[in-house]
Amino acid sequence: MILIADSGSTKTDWCVVENGVLLQQIFTKGTNPFFQSEEEISNEIATALLPQLKTSELDAVYFYGAGCGFPDKISMVHRAITKHLSVKNEVEVNTDMLAAARGLCGHDSGIACIMGTGSNSCYYDGKSIVTNVSPLGFILGDEGSGACLGKLLVGDILKNQMTPELKEKFLKQFDLTPADIIDRVYRKPFPNRFLASLSPFLAQNLGEPCVRALVLNSFKAFLKRNVMQYEDYQHQKVHFIGSVAFYYKEVLAEAAKEIKVHIDQISRLCNENPNIIDDHEIMAHGAMISSLILSHYLEECTKKNFILNSCHFMRLGLDRKPDIKYVKKNVEELMKDCPDVPILITQSRLCKNAYDEVDFFPQIGNEYYATVIGAVFHADEIITSLRSDEICFRGMEHTRTLTYGEAENFIDSGIALLHPECIPLARTVGMAIVLIKTPEDTLRISSEKTGTKVKAAVSRRGVVFVKLRSLGVLTSYLFIGKVFDVFEKYKVPVYLATSSNVSVSLAVKCSNDTLRLIYRELHKYAEIGMETEMSVVSVIGDLNWEKHTGLEARIIETLKEMPVCMISYGSSTHNLSVLVREQDREKALMTLCKAFLDIPSEKFDVIKQTQLQDSFVM
Repeated sequence: MILIADSGSTKTDWCVVENGVLLQQIFTKGTNPFFQSEEEISNEIATALLPQLKTSELDAVYFYGAGCGFPDKISMVHRAITKHLSVKNEVEVNTDMLAAARGLCGHDSGIACIMGTGSNSCYYDGKSIVTNVSPLGFILGDEGSGACLGKLLVGDILKNQMTPELKEKFLKQFDLTPADIIDRVYRKPFPNRFLASLSPFLAQNLGEPCVRALVLNSFKAFLKRNVMQYEDYQHQKVHFIGSVAFYYKEVLAEAAKEIKVHIDQISRLCNENPNIIDDHEIMAHGAMISSLILSHYLEECTKKNFILNSCHFMRLGLDRKPDIKYVKKNVEELMKDCPDVPILITQSRLCKNAYDEVDFFPQIGNEYYATVIGAVFHADEIITSLRSDEICFRGMEHTRTLTYGEAENFIDSGIALLHPECIPLARTVGMAIVLIKTPEDTLRISSEKTGTKVKAAVSRRGVVFVKLRSLGVLTSYLFIGKVFDVFEKYKVPVYLATSSNVSVSLAVKCSNDTLRLIYRELHKYAEIGMETEMSVVSVIGDLNWEKHTGLEARIIETLKEMPVCMISYGSSTHNLSVLVREQDREKALMTLCKAFLDIPSEKFDVIKQTQLQDSFVM
């Protein structure tokens, strides 16, 4: 099996191929050794690629990436790959420009150009890159790229070179202030990604003369400062690939015509076949057919209904999250056509993206989609399935209830009740979410309080106990800040934390490779001890210490027969958590269930036999 990577500054597309057949496709964040350290690249491979990769035993790896045009940068990426992947034969790291040239030109000569987050170009002789004009990055170059377009757009917006209406529309659409923009560009990492994320605003407003002129002039600059530097460019076929080139292809063609450059093809993908219908279009037709079938069935049952095409009202923003304002506005318009229809039918996950293309919600659970729909329609409640198999209910006849805060603590504890963004959205509109596991086992999440003190016991396995004691190199507040900065850098979730002036104790979950990277950064500041095979056990409910005096003492007293490494209480009125060894997890969980949840002995035996990884009992 061969692993091929196409990496830009924004995203990396990994493809596992065997005998010319695509077996697996994985997307991770972009890799660019000019903007990232070797440790950062290594961590992205360890935490984002490896968990999704079905095998680490590979015959060869071909990595084509932005910033991989210099020997030291190539070596950096090569080391990061070979550290985590077992490869029998070749590991080739080369510039993404070579991949684009091979894909666009095949075995013919020509000029290959990339226009995505960044931009680049080369003259290709059919075998290798002969000449390359350095792109110089988005500050000095990268003309025509998403980052450059975003930079020009922001500059014109903030210096009032566009109409007041466009300025107001831009700031409102992205919920940005001038101070926010300055901070993101000059102080936050990856300003090129941020600027590129703004460029679709230009595509949405190309009808405005000032917007079209900005894009056109940037494309002309790319052609003059790059393509026209290649010898005999007038007689060469010029090929383009990349999202910016594709989405602005009409303007790009206009720029090329003005300065007499011959463009042969503009593609989103190399060797793209224009006769193949996009996969999303096919799935969209399938979703609409399903809606029609359901509609006809309901009509046969004399149930009046109306089909709402979700592409007409559901849109994702640039952050791949639903644009609630857009959705609400368009739903209200559509509802004018069916004021008295009792049943509305729409499609799950089908939508438009920021470029107005047919797209699908990310694979984050249909309950999030349902919550958005419910919020827009001002529903009292939505009903969806409980997607976690790691849940045991005690034998109660009435419907179980959780407050929004209690539900958030479940999710924070690793229990997959539903997508975490459902809760704040439902809370905002006062909408209840009803989760159904079986007709007898339901869970209602709302603002309603039941007065029940303890609702559940939860456990999370596979936790690492990290103890750090300062060596005195840093002052206490700098030491504590440094510890948390490093864990944030490697995107390690911290479940529990306690600290003093000279020490920090953490319960975290991450790979051994990531732990080694963290150790390398912190060992000069602290003595570090680590203990694996730990579990976090939490009690969730209404644990307000002012209302229920002594409840926390009762919980701790219940666990007196087993060693407890850490206790966390007070950060939330809904959660008390302890860290125990894995061998004590089941005993701790069941002891709490017996003490606070009144589980019958026969039910207890059933629950014990399930041996759930991350279970809770209510």
